[in-house]
Amino acid sequence: YIRKNFIIPDARKVWNKHAFLAAKKELLIRKYDAVITTGPPHSTHLIGLKLKTKFGVKWITDFRDPWTKIDYLQDVKRWWCTTYFDKKMEQIVIAKCDKLISINNAIITDFGVTKKSIRITNGFDSTDFEITKKPSKKFTINYFGNIIKTRNPMPIYKALKKINLNVELNFYGNIDENLMAENCKNHPYLPHTEMLDKMINSNLLLLIINKTSGNEGIITGKIFEYLAANVPIVGIGPNDGEAAKILTETDGGKMFDYHQIDEISKYIELQYEHWENNKIHNTKCEKYSRRNLTKLLANFLDK
Repeated sequence: YIRKNFIIPDARKVWNKHAFLAAKKELLIRKYDAVITTGPPHSTHLIGLKLKTKFGVKWITDFRDPWTKIDYLQDVKRWWCTTYFDKKMEQIVIAKCDKLISINNAIITDFGVTKKSIRITNGFDSTDFEITKKPSKKFTINYFGNIIKTRNPMPIYKALKKINLNVELNFYGNIDENLMAENCKNHPYLPHTEMLDKMINSNLLLLIINKTSGNEGIITGKIFEYLAANVPIVGIGPNDGEAAKILTETDGGKMFDYHQIDEISKYIELQYEHWENNKIHNTKCEKYSRRNLTKLLANFLDK
């Protein structure tokens, strides 16, 4: 309660003094063309604001998540004055920065700075996916990551109950015990290389977008590794959101709204049929490789 109301914008702000002094030392020793600050924690942008004010250096802000509209603040009771000053701080940073990078279009649109902004999503490292795919004896649907209250797998449970197929559903990561079902298996976290091996050797990958307000703009970092695994993806979330558009443009899979149980069942049956017939799945996702995203960032910096 104290942290969310008395420290604006976040508790990581205590680091700013030390970071500013280190950056100041660098700027006095060498000439830099630009400073980039990335958040969350969005208190980091206040360092950039101070550097811009003191040294007149070009300043680029990078938003990996919203600021005042970030999901963990949705259900928190903050004083009106805290909310006011947090919003004011956000507006100053957005107005004063020279350029802005964001993970999705929703943040850019909400900030109202499309002319000086660029969308650069998360991505995948191609070298991580040089793993041989093995033939599978059982059709497996795998999910990697945490399962929490707002990321509820109930639609997939209901969809599997409607089909008469031998399907194995696995969750790798922490799962809320209240969200477990009889027809699924829970496994602990795996080291990254083992996780990628499991991912590539899945038959269907499960993606769940948090059921929260403003979730149309949510693009999980996970989606890009899913795409690189070249395995069809069954997504549960807003079917008009940015994640849904990425699945469509890459032929990576399909997003279904939380209530589309029959449609999810039919999609699983279709992928099961493809698996039985050894049909190869091809995802067109190279634009989201880190190499191509870095080229995009380099061109943005050059301009």
